[in-house]
Amino acid sequence: MFGLELHHRDATRFRRLMHRAQEKRQTGFTFDFSETKFAAPVAMAQLVVQAEACRRAGMHFDVIEPLNRETRSIFRAANWAHHLSPVNYEPNRKFPKDWLPVVRYATDTDLRRLVDATCSVLLRRARIRRQALHGLEWAPNEMADNVFQHAESAHGGLAAVTVAAQRRRVQFVVADAGRGIPATMRTGHSGLGSDLTAVKYALRQGITRSRKIGAGNGLAGTLRIALAAEGSFMVHSARALVRVSAEEPTPDEQQFRAVDRLDGTVVYFEMGIDREFDLEEALLQDGIGIGHWDYLDAAYNPDEQHIRLRVTDEVTSTATRVAAKPLRRLSRNLVFAHPTSKVIIDFGGISSITASFADEVVGKLLVSLGPGRFRGRVLLDGLDEPLVRGQVQRALSQRAAEAEAAEAARLSKKPRRRA
Repeated sequence: MFGLELHHRDATRFRRLMHRAQEKRQTGFTFDFSETKFAAPVAMAQLVVQAEACRRAGMHFDVIEPLNRETRSIFRAANWAHHLSPVNYEPNRKFPKDWLPVVRYATDTDLRRLVDATCSVLLRRARIRRQALHGLEWAPNEMADNVFQHAESAHGGLAAVTVAAQRRRVQFVVADAGRGIPATMRTGHSGLGSDLTAVKYALRQGITRSRKIGAGNGLAGTLRIALAAEGSFMVHSARALVRVSAEEPTPDEQQFRAVDRLDGTVVYFEMGIDREFDLEEALLQDGIGIGHWDYLDAAYNPDEQHIRLRVTDEVTSTATRVAAKPLRRLSRNLVFAHPTSKVIIDFGGISSITASFADEVVGKLLVSLGPGRFRGRVLLDGLDEPLVRGQVQRALSQRAAEAEAAEAARLSKKPRRRA
């Protein structure tokens, strides 16, 4: 039975139990989450990877779901229950606009869909700097691509994304039940000793098992991005565990440890989404390449003069603030991401909206951007219906004084230039 909270260290203990069950040739194992109220994605990824490896040896697993209703719904919706016991639980294949289930990817198309969905969720759930969004695209693509190139996993990889908007963080876990980094590295570097030595070697820039397969940039670059964005990085493969964070960037024995065996690889990457950092400096210092075309370019056509957001495409309802908030965040993020384009919020095709919806989308956006930037960068279109036009105009007029005061306060805080 698992306790109230399940973290990385707790998963290690239960992996040990799975190993013992496998050594005793037991055919079954039950995960009892009845008392669990919180489960960290990185811990769940370890359990899934080990369970998958044990299933290859003929074992099967059952799951006792959490009694806590919210946690139980997360286990089902996020696919943890399915990945631990695929026979008993159907997968959730939905990709809603504001959260992501845990998914398995086996092709480049699967991976592209996952990364795009992650960027889309972030743009709607939190204020995010473009450099952070670009770094978030780069790192998961490189991490996940290692599964294609090196892991030789029969079922592809597993990816989990957590957007902690309140903490201004995004966390990404990539896992697979393949051969593991040490075994992979030894095919090209036979002199490597322990698993820990092999993983530490793999984290060096330009190191790969074969130059014909890759350039050795993925893990090294992901580590650099995590530290530049004041985040953290962890890789656990075979009997090696490496954990590095911006708070403790200097390696010590606690960050590089030999641990109990994991039959596969789990890579965890966390970064701050509002941190100022130079992505090119983080990656190019050792010659790691980086492209300048990103998700925003592909999704919102920056070569055009305007970026049009059709409200009917972006929201599920025009009645509540909850439905409006992602659109407002997306609009703001696009204003700052594309400084030379205007953002058009198109209300065409909508017959009515509530005062709350209008205030959340345009009223609060006016306050957030300030009157000057709002007038210069945001266009409101499709206001043909009198009810819609009236609610929008009312929201703007009610927030006008607040917006002027907020902008004046911001300007007063800016340091004056000396004559």
